[in-house]
Amino acid sequence: MAMTQKEFNKIVASHTLWLTGKGGNRANLCQADLRGIIARGTDLTLADLSGANLTGANLTGTDLTGANLTGANLTGAILTGAELLAYGDMVYLKTMQLDKWAIGYTYDTLQIGCQRHPIAKWNKWGTPTGRRWIAQMAPDALEWADRNLALILQVIERNPAKLPNQP
Repeated sequence: MAMTQKEFNKIVASHTLWLTGKGGNRANLCQADLRGIIARGTDLTLADLSGANLTGANLTGTDLTGANLTGANLTGAILTGAELLAYGDMVYLKTMQLDKWAIGYTYDTLQIGCQRHPIAKWNKWGTPTGRRWIAQMAPDALEWADRNLALILQVIERNPAKLPNQP
């Protein structure tokens, strides 16, 4: 049976208290049926969503940093603006870590550290404009990009994340 919005909101409220050190509990949504849930703008940092059914869930602007999404069903989930640095389901949301920056990507978006942009934009990093853009991100971003970004984009090309609703 799908979790109600009220039940979900109660878990998120307790999780928020836990994140701020004011009591509460870490969100344990392992195997939860969250079909159609609205989680816009919530902070689910470090939440356990492993095996959760997120079909059609609205996760717009949700912070999933460090969340466990292993085996989560993200079919049709709305991830617009969601913080993608989570343990992805490795189907719709794939993740990795190189040096100090975590990396997460969907079928059309790549996030490295706090920088989330369309993959098409990242693909232009080698142009003069793209290199200036990367250099402005962090003091060592361009040097890191020179070592890693072509490889990351190659991995994404060879191992793309699926589109929502794609079998």
